[in-house]
Amino acid sequence: MRTSSTEQIRWPWRLGIINAFIIIGLLRLTNLNYYLSQLVGIEVTVNNLGGDAFNFNNYAAAAFLVLLIPTKLIWTTARWRSAWSIYALGLIYLFNAAFTPYANTTWIAYQLIFLMIALVLHLYVQHVETTFVNRFRRGTRVIYWLSILLMIFSAVVMFSQHSVSYYLAEFNEVFVQSLDDFGIVKQKYGYLLGFVLAYSLFIVDNRYIKVLAIVLAIITGLGIRSFLIGSVAALLLYKVKRLKTITILVSLAAAGFLFLWSDSIRSLIYDTRFYSYLNALHIIQEFPLGVGLGGYPVYTEIFHRELYASFFDVEALLDYIPLAPESDIVHLLGSLGPWLGGLHMFIILRIIWLGYRLQEELCPFQKCILFYFTFMTFFGISEDSIFSVNYWIFFGLASGIIARVIFQTRSISDS
Repeated sequence: MRTSSTEQIRWPWRLGIINAFIIIGLLRLTNLNYYLSQLVGIEVTVNNLGGDAFNFNNYAAAAFLVLLIPTKLIWTTARWRSAWSIYALGLIYLFNAAFTPYANTTWIAYQLIFLMIALVLHLYVQHVETTFVNRFRRGTRVIYWLSILLMIFSAVVMFSQHSVSYYLAEFNEVFVQSLDDFGIVKQKYGYLLGFVLAYSLFIVDNRYIKVLAIVLAIITGLGIRSFLIGSVAALLLYKVKRLKTITILVSLAAAGFLFLWSDSIRSLIYDTRFYSYLNALHIIQEFPLGVGLGGYPVYTEIFHRELYASFFDVEALLDYIPLAPESDIVHLLGSLGPWLGGLHMFIILRIIWLGYRLQEELCPFQKCILFYFTFMTFFGISEDSIFSVNYWIFFGLASGIIARVIFQTRSISDS
């Protein structure tokens, strides 16, 4: 199929727009958004990055989307039917808002805006020819090198203040003590390490830089459990080709977990995520349709005494219930209920499964994006960030890549 010269002109513009959204998403993870928000006059403190510093990225992404709406780069040639998953998620959120008790209007509005961003990126990506994909590197290379510098800085600060033995034994404490004052948040840092890992594996050609970056990521992220979960899951899917081998490895890991069952449960009880999992069960029992997007902290505050009393029966060791879900699974099931939450998970896991099945058809950058999206999804088992703009940016890229590869495969088979 020949492409018109007009389309060839549009591709660089599309690539530039895609790069811009990727940078917006990753800025939130590097914590440069903290300094940028200060630059534009938004007051934030170093140890309170969850407020306006994160909202800065939401404002930037929404403003950029508004600037794009009048353009004609996508609206006339898009294969709209391929984006059914994004439409389905929008309907899920609207239905949820109508029938749940604590749905937050601002949350709903932001999620619909983020889905619109995902739709734009989906439509852009499915029109970008593989021969033009290398242009992606120009935008992401800057973030990659900034991330490496951040890793070097983090390693120097942590090891200059603490011994290696203390670092290995008390990673969480070391990280907070050493880097919190610099605005480096452990959870966001873990997400950034996943991007470095994906970019190093599939994009970087220099072997020494590749090894250096991966080693730095492992050393400085060794104690971030979510990083390990996301990395192992993504590596299994994109580096182990046979499904049978993956099944055997997962089975061995499950057997090891069962062998250490008592110790694992004891460590969970010490962790705030344990309360969040129990909280999700309580929500499902009270509200089968969920409490609504943005309603999790409201529900937890209202039922605080009842929740704490029930959790105390299972030897809870804290005197409070965390207002944050601490897990994307908890956030989905608690906000949307088991039925809509389950459908939401199915849509996401379908993209990951298709990425695994079609990986032989992917170019390096497409593999990088799908690897990172897989990493982010499994990272979310013990972190709650699925409703953030950075997640939906990579969701749109991943779904667009899958749509393009399926379209190409069908076109070849038809011919």
